[in-house]
Amino acid sequence: MFSKRTAWERKINNLAALRGEFGRSGRTLMDLTCSNPAQVGFTHGPEVYASLITPNAACYDPGPLGLPEARAAVAAYYAGRGIRIAPDHIWIGAGTSELYAQILWLLCDPGDTVLVPQPGYPLFSYLAELCGVRLETYNLVYDDQWRIDFDTVEQNREAARKIRALIAVSPGNPTGHCLKYDDIKRMERVCVENGWALIVDEVFSDFVLRRDPEHAGNTAGEPPMLSFLLSGLSKAAALPQIKLSWAVISGPNAMRHEALARAELISDTFLNASTVAQQALPALLKAAPAMQDRIRERCMDNAQFARHATRDTSATVLDVEGGWTLLLKLPATQDDQEWAERFLKQEGVLVQPGYFFDMQAVTPAPHIAVSLITPSDIFRAGLLNILKAV
Repeated sequence: MFSKRTAWERKINNLAALRGEFGRSGRTLMDLTCSNPAQVGFTHGPEVYASLITPNAACYDPGPLGLPEARAAVAAYYAGRGIRIAPDHIWIGAGTSELYAQILWLLCDPGDTVLVPQPGYPLFSYLAELCGVRLETYNLVYDDQWRIDFDTVEQNREAARKIRALIAVSPGNPTGHCLKYDDIKRMERVCVENGWALIVDEVFSDFVLRRDPEHAGNTAGEPPMLSFLLSGLSKAAALPQIKLSWAVISGPNAMRHEALARAELISDTFLNASTVAQQALPALLKAAPAMQDRIRERCMDNAQFARHATRDTSATVLDVEGGWTLLLKLPATQDDQEWAERFLKQEGVLVQPGYFFDMQAVTPAPHIAVSLITPSDIFRAGLLNILKAV
């Protein structure tokens, strides 16, 4: 009586089981996996949370694509970065996951395909199954720095599948790879040639850790094909509990107009975006830069410590340009799952094995992922324990 699309494997993996046993043992866990800013000390002052109680909080007059003041606040957020966006080209949602799903509904019929990067975030596979959409992957390859393997994009194009969109993430999760201007041009060209939309997830765009003149930065603008640019409060203001995100819809006028019309009907079906959060959005985004500075500082300090600590060891820190995740390459004496289990059992350190992100699809070497927003004392102690075990 249940849907095939939700018949997922729900068995607890070995690492999760070990974590449960570890918790029951009473030992202190050094968790290097937490990506929730509210759980690692990044909270705003009380006045920011007080802004959620506005004089109009008792009112409810929804706009399917978002309240005017919320769309204007997002436009102002981009204007502060030198990017002009019309507020009526902005689509407000309750979270980037929700907007991903609604964009897939807007673009795809059941059985259609979208291209996603690998290594990448495991969320995509669940969203695709729920939307009845197929995923094909293109590779990110590493040679002292991450880059897109456009040959794998071409291989999918030549397979003549019903591809509707190309998804890119910048900075990437877990790679920390930032799109370059040349990347954008090549993606635009392949999308125009094949009639694909481009979806760019830029939730970590405020957390570039190394400036590079080749970095594209925010990719909003006037692209030659239909484009959706995603971001939200979860990362931009370190407020995942507020549940508010946005998509900037760009492209040729006729395509953009049709996409906005369809998005309005989809959103009007659910009206999930909180009125209170939208009313508070100007104040929340005003508070974001100070929080971003704090998070960037911790990420950069932790990354610098990791690079220094791993010198003359058998562990290698991969280059990271932005985001909240750091990848470490480990000796091939065992796989990444076995390394992660060993770190937890012997050293009390929790990490994410690389296979969580399909790292094994692009490299046979074992890798682990650690969160750069981990409090620095825990990050340093945990990393030193990892290096001791390696």
